[in-house]
Amino acid sequence: MSSCCHAADSSDDRELRSEARVWLRLGGAALLAGQAMIFSLATNLSPVKGTAHIVIHGILALSAIGVFLLAGLPILRESWRATLRGRIVLEQFFLLGIAAAFAASVQCSLTGEGHIYYEVVAVLVAIYTFGTIMARRRYDALRDSIAKLGAAFDFCERVSCCGKTERIPVEETLPGDQILAGAGQGVPVDGVVVEGAALVSEAALTGEPYPVAKRPGDRILAGSLLEDSSLLIRATSKGRSRRLDQLLQSIDEARRHPSRIQREADRLVAWFLPVVLFVAAATTIGWSLHSGWLTGVFNGLAVLLIACPCAMGLATPVAIWSALAALARRGLIARDGDAIEALASSDIAVFDKTGTLSESDARIADFVCLADTDRPQLLREIAAVQTGSTHPIARAFRHAAPEDVPLLASGIRVLPGTGIEGILADGVTLQIGNTALLKPEDHPEDLRKLPESHLRSGQEIFIRRNGRLCGLAILRESLRDSARPAVEEMRRLNLRTIVMTGDRKENAAQFGFSECLAGMTPDDKLREVEKLQRDGAHVLFIGDGINDAPAMAAAEASIALAAGNDLPRKTASLELSGNDLRAVPQAIALSRATVRAIRRNLAFAACYNVIGIALAAAGILHPVAAALIMMASSMIVTWRVISETSEASLGKWIKPPAPCANQNSAPCCCAATG
Repeated sequence: MSSCCHAADSSDDRELRSEARVWLRLGGAALLAGQAMIFSLATNLSPVKGTAHIVIHGILALSAIGVFLLAGLPILRESWRATLRGRIVLEQFFLLGIAAAFAASVQCSLTGEGHIYYEVVAVLVAIYTFGTIMARRRYDALRDSIAKLGAAFDFCERVSCCGKTERIPVEETLPGDQILAGAGQGVPVDGVVVEGAALVSEAALTGEPYPVAKRPGDRILAGSLLEDSSLLIRATSKGRSRRLDQLLQSIDEARRHPSRIQREADRLVAWFLPVVLFVAAATTIGWSLHSGWLTGVFNGLAVLLIACPCAMGLATPVAIWSALAALARRGLIARDGDAIEALASSDIAVFDKTGTLSESDARIADFVCLADTDRPQLLREIAAVQTGSTHPIARAFRHAAPEDVPLLASGIRVLPGTGIEGILADGVTLQIGNTALLKPEDHPEDLRKLPESHLRSGQEIFIRRNGRLCGLAILRESLRDSARPAVEEMRRLNLRTIVMTGDRKENAAQFGFSECLAGMTPDDKLREVEKLQRDGAHVLFIGDGINDAPAMAAAEASIALAAGNDLPRKTASLELSGNDLRAVPQAIALSRATVRAIRRNLAFAACYNVIGIALAAAGILHPVAAALIMMASSMIVTWRVISETSEASLGKWIKPPAPCANQNSAPCCCAATG
């Protein structure tokens, strides 16, 4: 055991050291880049001769080489791999600009004629490296989350024919093996219950909000949680062929599939790079024939420098970071900048129901008892028996109990697959549970037909006092206060809204949403999202459970509630920290405004650079001027994007979340028709 812990710690330490080295290399590269820019500018403005020329130019050349060795080798590797596959990628453009700037600078250093551009090497390498670090951190976080969930069900307790138990890896299980799962533990295999009865929570896998009773003969899934008792399970799957493994695999495959934004970027680069190369080559050849090779090389370099997409590399990230900060102020934490464009392009919003549109805890929708029973006293007695339990049903009863004189109970014990029992101070025995608590002599219809009853659909919980059935409670989900205004605002943004839930149809229908798909498995949700995408829709999925993760991974954008499971929070594009759903339409409006600003300003930058390329190709623009225009273009576009995505400018598109009008009126919100 200790050796395994040491191995895990050692692996974590290695990852931390590796990440620290990457950041150290980027920091060193950025430092060298800053120094190179200062010295290159000074040298170009005031050239030096003799020994000083050799020393300064040598230092600048070595600094450029040092930056490339520190952080630029991935550019070379990716360019080479793409070349072998016959593809054109952005790394090739970076590498070409770096090579041209360095070669021309070396030529100037050797001849003493012209200007040097060693700082271009450092700047391009630093920009590229920072972007790749952010992308890798996102992927590593998802990978670690998937590995962590899988590791929680990696081992199981196998029971031999003679009754002995042994701890084995899940990979070694075979159909027919007897597996023991303890109370409060996760179920490690798909199988059938052989012995025992227990309440089992399958919310993370099926979306069912309440635990269900499992008895001999019932099927059970790996990843479920035993609430109150142990079960002996006969495995029906071999090793890693569990439904849980298929769920994790579908997430990984969805993440490996290139996004629409990535494909569009590849097509843009594939079109832009050959055009720039052709113009630069034609410029070099034409001017070399006309005025000599040195003039041709420098004019060709001017074309490459002014065509460098620094406006995309600097202005666009600034706009994205500004939008991400605005989202954070509204409780939405994005994993990366891609979330902004994904939100902006969304035209269908898919909501999970349980734990997303509804509160995580159930509430008592109705509670009736026989005429000779003191209702407040019975609620106090129920709360006393439920003291110390973390079960959602227990929390619902404790919230409903009067707060005047708390009672004490003893002899509390779990009734496996049924409920709970306790003895009060006056000797009264109280039992609380589901329909399994009923006995042949009981008449639950007497409670259901009481005049004061307003029972609606929900989970029935019965109460027996000293062996006599005396009360009935209906537990229901309650709609979040923010759900109705959020859905209405999204409709005003012309988003179609759909609810997908693993819950029963009658429970899902109580909220009255116009489009609601009930009884859906994780695979059903994934298939429905893919179907919507095939029809041309851009899907935003909002959920909180493991069962939502495959659909989240496949959707263009996804939002996970912070109170949900760890895996969907790692899978989703954004995490909603405050669970206020009104932040979702706010985020969509903000993202649309940001993308509009970016596209307008990139069009401005494109026109700016096209004019610059034409001037460079005509020999009017010197490489120094090309570099300055490139920097000026980036600065202008950055300033325009910042101003257009500021809080003041975005105020016409978005407003801060307002308090819910029904904040203190749960019945009103629960009756919302969405």
